[in-house]
Amino acid sequence: MEGVPEWIAPPEVTSLSSSSLKAVWSSAEGRGVIARGQVTEYRVNLLTEQTNNPYAPPVISQVLHRVGPSSPPVYVVKGLKPYHVYNFTVTLCTKTGCISSLPSTGLTLPAAPTGLSPPHLHPVNDTTIQIDWDPPSQLNGPHPLYQVERIDVSLSDPRGPVVRGTRFSGNSFYQFPSDTLPANTDFTGVELSFKTQSPDGLLLCAFSPGSQEEFLAIQLKNGRPYFLFDPQGSAVAVSVHGDGGRRYNDGQWHSIIATRRGAVGTIVVNNQYRGSESASSGSTIIGENTGMFIGRLPEDFTLLREDSGDARLVRQGFSGCLRDVSFKMTDGPSEDWKSLDWAKATNKESVYESWEGCPIQTVEGAHFLGHGYLEMDRDVFSGGQDFDISMDFRTDQLNALLLFTYNTQTEDYML
Repeated sequence: MEGVPEWIAPPEVTSLSSSSLKAVWSSAEGRGVIARGQVTEYRVNLLTEQTNNPYAPPVISQVLHRVGPSSPPVYVVKGLKPYHVYNFTVTLCTKTGCISSLPSTGLTLPAAPTGLSPPHLHPVNDTTIQIDWDPPSQLNGPHPLYQVERIDVSLSDPRGPVVRGTRFSGNSFYQFPSDTLPANTDFTGVELSFKTQSPDGLLLCAFSPGSQEEFLAIQLKNGRPYFLFDPQGSAVAVSVHGDGGRRYNDGQWHSIIATRRGAVGTIVVNNQYRGSESASSGSTIIGENTGMFIGRLPEDFTLLREDSGDARLVRQGFSGCLRDVSFKMTDGPSEDWKSLDWAKATNKESVYESWEGCPIQTVEGAHFLGHGYLEMDRDVFSGGQDFDISMDFRTDQLNALLLFTYNTQTEDYML
């Protein structure tokens, strides 16, 4: 009669790609197999170590593939991690029992690293910048060789005249901790100067910690500055009066002093025009995160509840320059104002550093530094048989892509 299988040779594991391995085993009696009976099944097993359950075996065998004796003795394992070691065994079964081989090891091929963040730049002096960076979140291969490159920026003149201030591109923001402004007080004070040519933009906003019932923002809407505040219960928008409806997106420097005492908020522009409003019962603005944001809100920021009308928060990013940002820390007979320390930002994205300054003159248009692109909405260019496209461009590069448009339904394109 048939006996219990005695032996099967370990599989041969070879690398196919960064995510797949091939396991091949012998099925010939006497040359890799001592079955002592009629083979009914082969199994390919993956061995993994576990440390979560102290009462379970340290090595767990997972069956990946079952095949009959007439099928080819080969199996491709897919969906693996790059540059990882995996252990496999092969199990041979007859009617009387099963036997597993010794483990065999395979290493997937390396892949390109993923999750490499931009480098961090730290100015040392007027001719030196220190550069450091974090390793990739997934190395996917042997120890890497890092190469630091300085990009040739198109039309960049380091001698361009600038003035003191922090420049915002419209897509950049700084985030500061919630204790930048004093919390749980009956007063608020923010002072800053700005210049811009955009009619709408969020200059600054802050959400208090805890229940987040306190909120303030300074923004531009249709070229008019607004001070939004919410002393626990109602969002109010305050603008200046007596200036003839002037728009302040003229590219010139303007100052704003926004203060709140109790439920009364006041805004003063250019030390000349002022406006005041009192809060009453109504809806409030509550954000998902706490802290202070300058330039715009992050894209993943969620407003849990939002007001409407003039007290509605502008989500468009600020494009222009800010300087002389300070906050009132104490109120009373002797007020204490503290200037903003830009180095204390906890998060920032696509920013100009405060030491880079603000350009005295800016040219209307989009400045492409050599990397990046601008994607337009599909309704901007309707296509068709007859159309005209005109643009002005200026560059010092020999080869560059200016415009590319294509049809998602057909193979029509133009560049």
